[in-house]
Amino acid sequence: MTGSIVSGRTTIPVRNLWLLMLYASKLFATNGRIRSGAEQHPDDLPDLVTEILVTAVDRRLQRHLSQTYVDRRESLTRVRGRIDVLRTESAQLLSRGRVACRFTELDVDNPRNQLLLAALRVGGGLAQSPELAHRCRQLAGMMGQIGVSAVVLSPDGADRIMLGRNDSDDTDAVNAARLLLRMNLPNEDTGFRHRMAPLRDVEEIRRLYEAAVRGLYRVALPQPWRVHAGETRHTWPVTESSGGAAAILPVMRTDVILESPDRR
Repeated sequence: MTGSIVSGRTTIPVRNLWLLMLYASKLFATNGRIRSGAEQHPDDLPDLVTEILVTAVDRRLQRHLSQTYVDRRESLTRVRGRIDVLRTESAQLLSRGRVACRFTELDVDNPRNQLLLAALRVGGGLAQSPELAHRCRQLAGMMGQIGVSAVVLSPDGADRIMLGRNDSDDTDAVNAARLLLRMNLPNEDTGFRHRMAPLRDVEEIRRLYEAAVRGLYRVALPQPWRVHAGETRHTWPVTESSGGAAAILPVMRTDVILESPDRR
């Protein structure tokens, strides 16, 4: 998991890609325990992240899994929610005493819990501790019995699962799950899955490195400093130009922006 990023004539050593993924993650910003332990023992990072996930999921199962409203479409013997007239007529459901309905209901089989289950299955394979790996498989089995579906999630798909204002109890669990999925599948192609290699995936690692730098600054700089991705395009300072010149003049896009409290 080690390598280097080559930029011009400069070689930047990458001690551990998992450590970069940690710096770039939300878990690094929200969990002080992972910050203190991971840098000293980066090779133990999968176990550290998995333990955070297992502890959070176990605590949640002892109370109850989070529920969200899920859209359902079913053929029922009585009306519930809204009637799907087209489906009812096309399938001739009324002749069988049924009606097609669309409704929402609270369910544990929602994207957030599916993410946790997917991460537990990943953690069971990544964890070096046999006891921790067994605990992951045990909790995954419990979630399946409760009714959570086992789905395959990509790291980007996991990032799109949002937490609400009242979901603070699930913050560590979701952030640890996202990080585990990224550690397991750092790069994907259709039909294959391969580990990230510094000489093959230069652009991907460059983006990861920039995200890691932003993550470190977010933790190190006190509020109200703001750290965000470079979205500011600095164009060439031209006062007069011929037609079409703007298309060929260089444009600089910043990698990281650090905004001071006085916004200078």
